[in-house]
Amino acid sequence: MTDFLRPFLALRNNVKLRTSPLINHVQIDNLVFRLHYRHTAILLFLCSVLVTSRQYIGEHIKCIVGGRLNPRVVSSYCFFTSTFTIVEYVDTDLVENGTLPHLGVGPYALESKSPVIHHAYYQWVPFMLFAQATMFILTHLLWKKWEGGKLKALLVGIQNASYSFAETEMRSSCGPIPTVEKKREGIELIKNKIIKSHYVSRFWPVGLAICEALNVVHVYFQMYLTNKFLGGIFWSLGPNLLDGSLESQTLLDTNFPKVTKCSFQMYGPSGTIQRHDVLCVMALNVMNEKIYSVLWFWFVILLVISTLNLVWRLATYLLHGRSSKFNRYVFSSATPGKLNTLTEVTMTDHLAFKDWLFLRYLGRNVDGLLFKEIINELTDGLHQDISVDNPDEMYKLHQ
Repeated sequence: MTDFLRPFLALRNNVKLRTSPLINHVQIDNLVFRLHYRHTAILLFLCSVLVTSRQYIGEHIKCIVGGRLNPRVVSSYCFFTSTFTIVEYVDTDLVENGTLPHLGVGPYALESKSPVIHHAYYQWVPFMLFAQATMFILTHLLWKKWEGGKLKALLVGIQNASYSFAETEMRSSCGPIPTVEKKREGIELIKNKIIKSHYVSRFWPVGLAICEALNVVHVYFQMYLTNKFLGGIFWSLGPNLLDGSLESQTLLDTNFPKVTKCSFQMYGPSGTIQRHDVLCVMALNVMNEKIYSVLWFWFVILLVISTLNLVWRLATYLLHGRSSKFNRYVFSSATPGKLNTLTEVTMTDHLAFKDWLFLRYLGRNVDGLLFKEIINELTDGLHQDISVDNPDEMYKLHQ
């Protein structure tokens, strides 16, 4: 049992899955973004571990040989070179009537000109999966660099400020609870940073939108890359699985063959080259077929969700400064109760998109009660600026 679980234990030791929120951890992205660099990367790493683990699929390849040939040598040779299937024997009728033992397997002479399909991609599957998992993390690293730790800098020390009620700092299982004075200073700092509009640069929302667009492009690129890697079968893999017809199953068995042929040559007793035609059982392709079937559906779902997320980002840009009802809907999930109408109108009319989006992500990292206090202080500060700079505008705001 320990041997069976060893690959998963190794994966657990190298990938930290958060089961509880960390005090010092600040979310600078959304769930769709995390589907790329966290969930997809973990899925691909796990698939790479499964492919390289003999506990789950047994011997990757095992060739049937006769005479004085060494089975281990031939099997290793066929795995590291390539195996093949013969196109003219890819016929389910011949297999069903007993003419052929396996699909794509039949007599093949040395001088034969019959077209064959060589299978060599299986050697590179674990490396490919590992490389793909790494590539899915790159966009997150890019956004992390562009974001520059701005959210975390404002939130240090006030994550649990909604529980502040004492004049001295307290400790709890959730982390340190700051003092009332520390809480007030933190809210005042956030308010001033946003009102002055210098803390959040215009590139902040642009950088996020660029990274989200890159996620969409990257998923499509991964599908294209996988299709090239598998010899052009990945695009049709999902439809063939959904079809479920005999023809579709034949295509899967042809591209992920479980039994293949291999040619092994060696010198005979008199120095003449002898060619041995061997049959190889490809247990590895049982796992490969399942892995790439799952990845087809996952990539398609991820592509659709990521595209919809881009549409949502465009909607937030167009509606944040035009509809107070939209702001009410967006911020209702982050604050307990309803925001008053004056607050909604103030945010709609006087908050730039970069500050609006920054405030939105700020709300994802603090308690709802604390976030509501921040919004109230922010709108009060905006009211003061409006009343000083433009009294007529302030009068209209209260109408």
